[in-house]
Amino acid sequence: MGILPVRDHLGYLCHRRRDTFCMDRLPKDLEETYHQCLKCIAPANSRALRVLKWVCYASRPLRIEELREAIAFDLDNEKWDHERIPTREFVVGCCANLVIEDPVDGLVRFAHPSVGQYLERNECPLGPWPKSPEHGRLECGEYCVAYLSFSDLASNWKERASIREVSRSLISDV
Repeated sequence: MGILPVRDHLGYLCHRRRDTFCMDRLPKDLEETYHQCLKCIAPANSRALRVLKWVCYASRPLRIEELREAIAFDLDNEKWDHERIPTREFVVGCCANLVIEDPVDGLVRFAHPSVGQYLERNECPLGPWPKSPEHGRLECGEYCVAYLSFSDLASNWKERASIREVSRSLISDV
């Protein structure tokens, strides 16, 4: 973990605990740090869980615009609703400093590679986590198929170009 993500995370934890002495409550190790971060995310926030899954299992790092579209719908949606696309601040901010947007290339990654390793090793308190990387990629693929199956796909094809790129790259890796 670089200096900036550590500083951001410590500030985040201290901000959340203004009423107590901050240093008494800091995590003992990296595992506890990630556990505390996940506990700070609202359990009902299905979009945060999807951000973590996409970052962990997409066949390549996604640009922020791609990730915004990828988490804008649920598998049971039948039509595309562009008003459901979250802001870039939401996408990065909803995961308690576990993901970052690279300011140089606009790609969204884990703050450190060990975040993905932690998620694959431990039970995620936000909801069901794929049992294996293959299951994670299949779940991402299900979202791609759902996206391509929207009844209004043709009318919105041009404005939805970014997720098409993700779909192509996932399908080409299968």
